[in-house]
Amino acid sequence: MDPVTAATTVRRRLSVLAQSVNVQDMLKVEVFLRLAQGRLRCDWQVSTTGEAHLLLLGGDEPTTIPGLLDDPVSQLQLVDGPGDGQQVLTRPLQYDAFVDALLAVEDKLLPKSPSATGRQPWSTGSFRLSRWPSAGLLQPHRYGVRLATFLSVRPVTLDELARLCNVDSAECARFVDAMGHAGLLSLAARVAPQSRGVPAAAGAPGERSVAPAADAGLVSRLRRTLGISNKGST
Repeated sequence: MDPVTAATTVRRRLSVLAQSVNVQDMLKVEVFLRLAQGRLRCDWQVSTTGEAHLLLLGGDEPTTIPGLLDDPVSQLQLVDGPGDGQQVLTRPLQYDAFVDALLAVEDKLLPKSPSATGRQPWSTGSFRLSRWPSAGLLQPHRYGVRLATFLSVRPVTLDELARLCNVDSAECARFVDAMGHAGLLSLAARVAPQSRGVPAAAGAPGERSVAPAADAGLVSRLRRTLGISNKGST
């Protein structure tokens, strides 16, 4: 590997600082960090002093942190039951929710350089959400809930998502890129073109082609539920 390529593959080191977190939860944090290396773009470690990018609180208020000069990028509170606000993780600590919080921090810190990384697979094809994003991933996006709702219905392209949700294309692209980097996008398989001798809507004898109408009705109901006009943005 040449020096230029090697330099671009160096992963940034980030830290999780845990305060007032019990032994069981600390063990989970350490295990989750090891398991998530393939999904994360940075090398994460547990820290007790100094710089912290994610502060995980097991109590109500953070205590003085020796060596911490700047505020953490994100602060999450670990609670025993449903908590108020979006900066909360509930016990028992769940792998997906914890990793989503790390990915949200990476999304804030890492530079956006599409030209350096090339086109992502979701920039030209159809995709959908494989599961619902955590609150930490939705929070930075103004129309996050609306976009996630449509992405949970069926595979769409970026252009289709913008038109169906009546949301600016650039905003859709930022949201989809964040979901893709978080590992939440399922790419639709490419459909082989049909021969000219076979009608596109042909099916088994006696079957009726109702999927397109049913799909359109579902999308219409979603638009009404979310209060989106049937007319696209001009």
